[in-house]
Amino acid sequence: MIKVKVKYFGIAQDYAQKKEEEINTGGSLQVLIDEIFKKYPLLNNPNIKITHNFQIITDNTILGKINLKENDEIAFLPPFAGG
Repeated sequence: MIKVKVKYFGIAQDYAQKKEEEINTGGSLQVLIDEIFKKYPLLNNPNIKITHNFQIITDNTILGKINLKENDEIAFLPPFAGG
């Protein structure tokens, strides 16, 4: 098992009811995301972006290919608006 830091911003923070937490997990980013979605089902929203070590995940098919390492940082970000 490895420990990763998970941060929640904006509406994601409201859904998780916390700003951040450390989670012990194993395997890929997909395994972690599945665990988080079980705890906080409202985070399973296509408008909420996920980052891995400050890189936005733009293609969900790669989640299973990213192997987590100790102290990786995952963040859930609110929808972006531009103009």
